[in-house]
Amino acid sequence: MTCVAKGTAAGEIVQDTPPSWTIWPLASLIAAPLLAVWFIRSGNGSLQPLRTLDSAFRGVVLFVAVIVAGGIGAAVGGMFGEGLWAVAAALWGMFLFQSPVLLLLRGRGGRAILPTAAIGLIVFGIAAFAVASVTHALFVPLGWESPTAFGHELLGKLSASSRDGAYILIVLAVTIGAGTVEELTYRGLLQPAVLSIMGLASRWPGIIVTSGLFAFMHAGPALPSAMCGLFVLSLGLGWAREKSGGLWSPILMHIAFNAINIAMAYSTPA
Repeated sequence: MTCVAKGTAAGEIVQDTPPSWTIWPLASLIAAPLLAVWFIRSGNGSLQPLRTLDSAFRGVVLFVAVIVAGGIGAAVGGMFGEGLWAVAAALWGMFLFQSPVLLLLRGRGGRAILPTAAIGLIVFGIAAFAVASVTHALFVPLGWESPTAFGHELLGKLSASSRDGAYILIVLAVTIGAGTVEELTYRGLLQPAVLSIMGLASRWPGIIVTSGLFAFMHAGPALPSAMCGLFVLSLGLGWAREKSGGLWSPILMHIAFNAINIAMAYSTPA
């Protein structure tokens, strides 16, 4: 999930939009290139060449199984409740149906978990917001996006909802649930499979392909500009997976990123 600042149409004044919505995109546009230069010059972007490859067939089969199970779980869960309760049921139903498949995943916790997650969140999280903000500004005049739209439809719903039980369940699903399940799925299953299929010594091409698929799978609920930001974020998640050698770094990074977006949506009335 990614958040695009609520913009304003030409000449329109939105008085309930906090000043941070205008300051934060500008700050991210300044900080993102500086952080990118530091990331490259410090050598953090370099990854060790692949020495062993995971089973591509197993990874692809399990990835497809997770996607199918999630679709079934969301459909079943969505039958219960109305409004936000139905959304919460669909999200947790999706995770419940995916869990048995993800239990088959083999993986390690990784090394330098917290530093890797922190670097990834700062460098790629800020870059993701900057890219989403720029593309949103470009897409609005083209009529592709509403000037006051949130990057993801769930952010708009959360911003407009009361803080009841359904709200809490959705927040937990979007942060801990999505951050864990999506990383197990994309960085735990798909990325190793893509790396094996491509068979290249460099890990970055596989990270890029995985990120493209990750962003594409968010089509519909996420705006095109948000998908651009998600692609950049996913590069960081993929880097964290390979840099740390495990899944805890991208999981923590993903949870924190989604939590920040929800906090920003919470501070901005729909």
